[in-house]
Amino acid sequence: MKGRAAGSGLRRVAGVLAVVASAVFSGQLSAGVVINEIYYKPADKTSPEEFVEIHNRNPTPVNLSGWRFTRGIDYTFPEGTMLEAGEHLVLAEHPATLQSVFSVAALGPYSGRLANDGERLVLRDRQDGVVDEVEYGGEFPWPVGSEDGGSIELIHPALDNDLGGSWRLSSAGAGQDGAPWEETVFIDLNDPKWRYKKGTSPPAGGAAWREFGYSENGDWKTGRTSIGYGDNDDQTLLADMRNNYSTVYLRHLFLVPDPDAVPALQLKLYVDDGCIVWINGEEVIRRHVADGAMAHDSTSGVADHERQWELIDLPDPGSLLEKGNNVIAIHVINATLGSSDLSIDAVLLVPPPPSAAPNPTPGKRNSVFATNAPPQIRKVATAPRQPTAKQPFRVTAKITDPDGVAAVQLHYQVVVPGKYLPAFLPLSHSQLLSKPNQPLSANPEFEAEENWRTLSMRDDGLEEDTTAGDGVYSAQIPGQENRTLFRYRITATDGTTLVRVPYRDDPSLNFAAFIYNGVPAFKPAKRTVHPDGLGHTYPADIMNSLPVYTLITRGRDLDQCNAYNSAYQIPKSKTEARSKFNWEGAFIYDGVVHDHIRYRLRQANDRYGGGGKRSMRFRFNRGHYLQAKDNYSQDYPVKWRTLNTGKMFDNKRVGNFGLTEGVNSLLWNLVGVPSPSTHFFHFRAMTGTTEAPSNPNGQYTGDFWGMHLAIEDYDARFLETHQLLDGNLYKLKDGIFDGNRVKRNQGRHAVTDDRDFQNIRQQLRPTRSVDWLRSHVNWNLWYRYHTVCEAIRHYDYWPRDSHSKNRAWYFEPSMETPLGRLAVLPWDADASWGPSWGQGIDYPKNAITSGKATAAFRQEYRNFIREFRDLVWKEEVINPVIDHMAGLIGEISMADRDRWRSAPNGRDFGPMETKVKDMKNFAFRGWSGSTGPTVPNGGRAAYLDQLIKAGEDSVRIPKKPEVTYKGPDGYPVNALFFETSPFSDRQGDDAFASMRWRIAAVDASYDPAAQPARLPLFEW
Repeated sequence: MKGRAAGSGLRRVAGVLAVVASAVFSGQLSAGVVINEIYYKPADKTSPEEFVEIHNRNPTPVNLSGWRFTRGIDYTFPEGTMLEAGEHLVLAEHPATLQSVFSVAALGPYSGRLANDGERLVLRDRQDGVVDEVEYGGEFPWPVGSEDGGSIELIHPALDNDLGGSWRLSSAGAGQDGAPWEETVFIDLNDPKWRYKKGTSPPAGGAAWREFGYSENGDWKTGRTSIGYGDNDDQTLLADMRNNYSTVYLRHLFLVPDPDAVPALQLKLYVDDGCIVWINGEEVIRRHVADGAMAHDSTSGVADHERQWELIDLPDPGSLLEKGNNVIAIHVINATLGSSDLSIDAVLLVPPPPSAAPNPTPGKRNSVFATNAPPQIRKVATAPRQPTAKQPFRVTAKITDPDGVAAVQLHYQVVVPGKYLPAFLPLSHSQLLSKPNQPLSANPEFEAEENWRTLSMRDDGLEEDTTAGDGVYSAQIPGQENRTLFRYRITATDGTTLVRVPYRDDPSLNFAAFIYNGVPAFKPAKRTVHPDGLGHTYPADIMNSLPVYTLITRGRDLDQCNAYNSAYQIPKSKTEARSKFNWEGAFIYDGVVHDHIRYRLRQANDRYGGGGKRSMRFRFNRGHYLQAKDNYSQDYPVKWRTLNTGKMFDNKRVGNFGLTEGVNSLLWNLVGVPSPSTHFFHFRAMTGTTEAPSNPNGQYTGDFWGMHLAIEDYDARFLETHQLLDGNLYKLKDGIFDGNRVKRNQGRHAVTDDRDFQNIRQQLRPTRSVDWLRSHVNWNLWYRYHTVCEAIRHYDYWPRDSHSKNRAWYFEPSMETPLGRLAVLPWDADASWGPSWGQGIDYPKNAITSGKATAAFRQEYRNFIREFRDLVWKEEVINPVIDHMAGLIGEISMADRDRWRSAPNGRDFGPMETKVKDMKNFAFRGWSGSTGPTVPNGGRAAYLDQLIKAGEDSVRIPKKPEVTYKGPDGYPVNALFFETSPFSDRQGDDAFASMRWRIAAVDASYDPAAQPARLPLFEW
């Protein structure tokens, strides 16, 4: 780095004339100073490694004195800062850290932080002119892999750096000189140049067939892998193999220019049943084959092995490889002569180095530098975004290149209904139980050449292209069948270099569109709960009254995940297996296709709660998070990385239609307790060829999977949404006592182990001092949290490790302790409003329940309960809220019951109206049920009143004041006057300390039935 500030041993402009001359030329040269590298999301969040690098393209130095970054970050370059021609200058968040991590000197620190989701950076000169600006992003066309700790780098300084296509993720394995690791593939997937011989006889010459110089005779043929039979995935078919021969011999030559330049060698093997592999005559691996020599008519000698991709690291490649020509030889051996199938494919390559995380290159030439960058592709879309059946549609993309665009091609894959093609194959049940953390194997069918078609895209203004020469390339796609998934990629070349989008570091793997006619009406054919009886049709507008989430996946994968067959169920003790996002699908919402997402079930005790729906968890790919909307069609402020769904009944088998959890979330957030937001949605699971089968059981077997509840997750995005400081966040799980396993957010300045978590587990006790309790717990928030818990009877937790669940622990940064202050946040409150477990005692409550020292805590707690009871937990407030929530799902709740009542693996909980009445009784009348425990007369309102009266409060609190309106008639908004009755206290009227007015709007005309799209106004 040549650009440095005076006073640090670096160059400084000397003399007034030199400064003036530099200023004169600054405006001319500033166009050549560009933002060249941005490191906005280090892998270690707690290490202040962020930086921005600028580069001087000019042939002469540039004086940066007084230049400033004014957007994104804030920094003014010191007087005398020079940037030499062709050099880089790094501006660091924390220069000492950058020096320690990257051995690079940097200016700084700057103020502010670089946003992970993107923002605009603006560099201005001394005269406040804009020198350069970049508005980077976290989604295509910007590189999306930076979550792995890489920076984004400009391919060449002369490119337009405000275009995402001008940037790439820093290369994996980049060295100190910026030279990146480059992938070398000696033999690729589905290679067409394999030589093979059927095992009807041994190869001539004995073992010589394994050597490079072997002379093949006429028995050897050329084929493309995979080679085999019986499983419909082979490129070269051995139709005569079964019952005729049990082995196959394969050879493939490959070139190695310099064996010393091969640091590691990896074999990716796809074999059914087994094989032995040699390189240049030396056996390097055998898989699923018994020891010893194998003849042409041998069988594998081990149990039948089903194919899957295996990764095998071959040690000491220098001793295996020769300079120039080499050969790999494979003897493929079936388990039996009459085996139903055989397959073989192999990939030989140089794998990424162990530290192959993307490596930033501050102060050096960018690892992705190229003198000729490929075309820049952006604004990729289909028109229309969601075509209907048989409707032709266009794929378009804006593509430019300084050297001109030579050719553009569209590569597409058509996935017909019922034939979802995952990119990765799930682990089997036995693999999940034994090795849940192993990576999923690539599905060779997904990338198989025959499953992709290619079209040229044009920008000539003819046929499907609307305007010639505008840089928008188009391709016309013929109409497709309803419910078809259309995947596509685009490649473009300038005649020298080629680019493919999505980029290879993008986990979405392809763009996609969903061809769909829209959600149809639902007509039960066998039985119905609707009062009109059989023949009633739920019209499309009812079916579309909630957000529609569609999952496209393989039926067998969804079956294994749901595990209605108990043989697929994962024991509770297998926590890692249960946490594995093992299954893949495409998730469609609002016309947007999220392809290759992963899913699994959630919950612990009630994960497989008999029949009925399952509670699920979906994880979206980086750069493609879910833009969810609330119950009122408003975007949540931050996209969701994960989606939790609720099945709307609890583990006491009490159905709640999502009403209890929806109201609970509303109440906690209302009183200032950050709680996961919820909303209702209509779920569709597309696994079959027919959307709505017409057979008698069709109402149970089509795409319609009823109504579910979406639940916001606890993670870094939760903190951002609820505007919480960046602290450690733990989502507690039953039986897991290592906080690092349940940490959902690492605070930037928080402890990096789980000391804060363990401190509460082990130290939050009644014996702690008042000062300790005040400094380690946010009691004001806990009073609010636990008051709602008492009102709804959310009691499924205990102050002991055996039941560490159903809540989250957030440690807000605090000046009083490096461990932060505990804020208890709610989770999994489905067992409330009636059915319940436990006594509602957590660690904080246990710490203040008794004893003179903590009397003040209990008084503060009762004060808030009183406030909540006066302003929120009243019939005129709570009952309209319940009615409002029920109004959101009125008729579709009956369609939901018709989908699951009497269905295979079904369940029913009666009419929603019964639950609405039940909740109101629970709150204000009294409640009893088979699940218990009973709520006495007066409901939970009476119970709250009982809590309020504890500790002699009834004789100590002032009398409630009365408010009288004293303003002009008609209540003009600019002349509202109110007066309270005189202060009165049972301990004497001279005890007055202070009074606080609370002002709230009141809407007497509110009718929840007539206004379902809005909530009532609260006095809170």
